[in-house]
Amino acid sequence: MTNDIQAKILARVRKLMKLASDAGATEGERDNAMRMAHATLAKYNLSMSQVGAGESEEKRGQYSKEFLGKPWCISIAAAISRMYFCHYYYQGVGGNAGPSQKAIHVFIGRESNVITAQEMAQFIVESVNREAQRYQRGIGGTYADYRAFAQGAMIKIRQRCDDIVEKSKKEGVPDEAQPGTALVLASLYQTEEDANKAYLKQLDIKLRDGRSQSFDMRKRAAMANGAVYGSQVSLNRQVGGAAPSSSPRLERKS
Repeated sequence: MTNDIQAKILARVRKLMKLASDAGATEGERDNAMRMAHATLAKYNLSMSQVGAGESEEKRGQYSKEFLGKPWCISIAAAISRMYFCHYYYQGVGGNAGPSQKAIHVFIGRESNVITAQEMAQFIVESVNREAQRYQRGIGGTYADYRAFAQGAMIKIRQRCDDIVEKSKKEGVPDEAQPGTALVLASLYQTEEDANKAYLKQLDIKLRDGRSQSFDMRKRAAMANGAVYGSQVSLNRQVGGAAPSSSPRLERKS
């Protein structure tokens, strides 16, 4: 794979995500575009493995973005990361709490995978945050209602991401003519995860488990509304800007 081919792959993904971000797109169109974007990256990663392309073709690295970092945000970022062949961890930003709580979200993997994963994760987190705030205002509720809505959306989004990955492992990549695609793709997910973890170990970064989040079941209505939104929110956006920069040594994982 040459840099030109990599650029074409990313351009294709950007086009699909831009379509899915169109406010006029239907839910079905958004989901279809998201699945096509996943298929495009899956085919690219399959091609990289089948031609024996080494690390010299596309460097593996760690890339960071700072955005909203509540527990439900971290769960969404981790799910998106897995879907796009990346490994994920995070670090809280010191002295930062409350509604605007931020985190440094770190994605490890091949550049084309990471660019897609981190842009999509930030887009989805910000979308859920806006909708949760709108829901809270609409019912005259409290922060507990906001949090329950966001948690409900997170659960549904994680489920959608996992379903896409599992389906691709069983059925292969859509429109892929070569036999055995599903088996190869399932193996590729594991190969990429192993390579990403090996890269992390090489950097000698020590991680510790993050806190598990609690759920307030008294806010079932808010969680149910969040789940509805999570089943509809676009899992895509346009990937833009320059390649991200390397992150500092961090100390938390999801």
